[in-house]
Amino acid sequence: MTQQKARIGIVTVSDRASRGEYEDLGGPAMQQWLEKALASPWEAVARVVPDEFRFDAVGQQQVQPHVACALVIETTDAVGGSALAQLRQ
Repeated sequence: MTQQKARIGIVTVSDRASRGEYEDLGGPAMQQWLEKALASPWEAVARVVPDEFRFDAVGQQQVQPHVACALVIETTDAVGGSALAQLRQ
């Protein structure tokens, strides 16, 4: 029996990163942490959205219009976008 992969959405909320002015460090750091922490097969669905993005049922449609995710994790640069990146070092 083939085990199905869970899709996990990783959403970074950042005006600068969404405009390409700033490298998203939080989302990739979260993905690396999940790769170490999860034993079951899974697939990342990463998105970067502006601060005014509303994360709700409508927002989820904008983040992943063609992909159903079992879990969606939101990161932000409100605490300094590199906070998660610094934790992994």
